[in-house]
Amino acid sequence: MAKTTTKTSTQTTAIESATTVPAFEFFQGNLSESSSSPQITVRRGGLMVLTAAAAEMLGADVEKVQLAYDRSTGTVGIRAASDDAPGAYLLRTQVKSPNRLVGGKRFFTYNGISTEKAVTFDAIRYGDGLIGFRMSGEAVEVQAA
Repeated sequence: MAKTTTKTSTQTTAIESATTVPAFEFFQGNLSESSSSPQITVRRGGLMVLTAAAAEMLGADVEKVQLAYDRSTGTVGIRAASDDAPGAYLLRTQVKSPNRLVGGKRFFTYNGISTEKAVTFDAIRYGDGLIGFRMSGEAVEVQAA
């Protein structure tokens, strides 16, 4: 590494210049919830976050959903529900985000599904207004900021 010294009016400053460039690895960051791609994040503790695109897959103006689980495939299903549907969960809106929330703690606990780590899944359209994700499918672990 070469070192040169320059003088300014009041001080001397050392400037280092490299003769070889370090092998930098640039930070890629974590995948974030993008409202343009249909994704569902299961946050630590069981709160589910549906991006706007995933919520749109359920249909327009959906206020409540039902949750289902296929134990044989590890698939979580979500469908629009009427106000009086048994086990219906509120599909909450957020003030400053197009994403929608479902408090699924009881659902995950009942089905023995761990929510110790936040994980994001691509939403899958199964037909008949049913969307979801496979717990065993490709997922991205969400790191705390």
